[in-house]
Amino acid sequence: MSWRDEMYTANEKALQAEVRRLRNVVRDLENQMDELKKENPDWIPVSTGNFPKDKEPVQVTFLGYYDNKPYCSAFAYRCNGEWFRDEDDSAFIVPITAWKPVGKAYEEN
Repeated sequence: MSWRDEMYTANEKALQAEVRRLRNVVRDLENQMDELKKENPDWIPVSTGNFPKDKEPVQVTFLGYYDNKPYCSAFAYRCNGEWFRDEDDSAFIVPITAWKPVGKAYEEN
């Protein structure tokens, strides 16, 4: 094996190790985000750039079409960067301003 082949092989191994490390970092961050979403049911503004996973149903705050007032009476999901109504899969035509994970239903003891 030539010195070039050896150098290429060493660089390739180092890059593969770095890719594995970065994949683990991303996985750990995703797990942390999932835990935080469960612990903190507060609204997450879309301006943060933090969005739910594709096709994960969430409650959303949106601006009314005619009055531009905020409403939180809808559930939605995102797919390929677009918001869709959970009830009928139609695309939202009004701005989504915030979202939060779907809460648990009330149960009497």
